[in-house]
Amino acid sequence: MLVVSTAAKTYDNGKEYKHAWHDVGLANAQLVLQATHLGYFAHIMGGFDTEQLSNSIQLPETRDVVCVIAVGKQGDGSDLNDVFKERENQERNRKPLDEVASEISL
Repeated sequence: MLVVSTAAKTYDNGKEYKHAWHDVGLANAQLVLQATHLGYFAHIMGGFDTEQLSNSIQLPETRDVVCVIAVGKQGDGSDLNDVFKERENQERNRKPLDEVASEISL
């Protein structure tokens, strides 16, 4: 299943919705967590033609496409090319916390 995640540009009263992408990001994270809990895999993607996708799903001008999320069961990898097989089988590593966050004193 492909989920097209979108954000409203304004509230119903017409006022700019400045935090829409943040709120959609939190909702996307919950979707991924729930999918995982149910035994599915979810992959958030950003490499697509936003304008073409918006047109193909007839997205109103009042919304922005944020991302697409693929949700499904993980395959055995037999249909992957060598580059993707190698990437799929790599050990998963996280960057050290000090590379992605910093402490500040107030």
